[in-house]
Amino acid sequence: MENINKIIAFVGMAGSGKTEAGKIAGELGFPVIRFGQVVLDEARRRGGVGEKYEREVRLGLRKKYGMGALAILSIEKIDTLLSGTSVIVSDLYSFEEYKVLRARFGKDRVVLIAVCASPRVRYQRLVTRHFDPESDQQALYRSYSREEAEGRDLAEIEESDKGGPIAMADYYLINEGSVSEFKGKVLAAIKAEVEIRN
Repeated sequence: MENINKIIAFVGMAGSGKTEAGKIAGELGFPVIRFGQVVLDEARRRGGVGEKYEREVRLGLRKKYGMGALAILSIEKIDTLLSGTSVIVSDLYSFEEYKVLRARFGKDRVVLIAVCASPRVRYQRLVTRHFDPESDQQALYRSYSREEAEGRDLAEIEESDKGGPIAMADYYLINEGSVSEFKGKVLAAIKAEVEIRN
């Protein structure tokens, strides 16, 4: 294992467990960047949280900056953090975002970890979440109806090229068991790539 600071990016469909994986990594002391926060902040400015607002913002940013928009808008922050530690990206969305990171930081410094679960499991998670906008200001655990979840899946596959980074992942973590089992998988993948100091 090379002792260099890396970008470890979690990829996967909605409800797969990317947010939980990012939280686990954050508990190890790594800074966690959410590409989706750029979208969420702008959606709130325009009127509120929800797939309708967020999709509009995502499409607008990509029209302006290209499909790598969220990575482009996060480069400066990643660059600053990477000088001192490895960095976690909890929600890389498109293949173009992956290409932006590789072009800026080098292919050996960008590690993709795909978090996978079946649509049946993911939709059940998304439908049964109880989102409270007051306590969850980052909207990490917002809920969706089954129809919204299916619509988001199709939009992310067809409009965001989300399948590309999942197909190119360095690690695949199946998240259909217990939280502790999933945590062990996340820790093992991270430890295979970077030194954990704690």
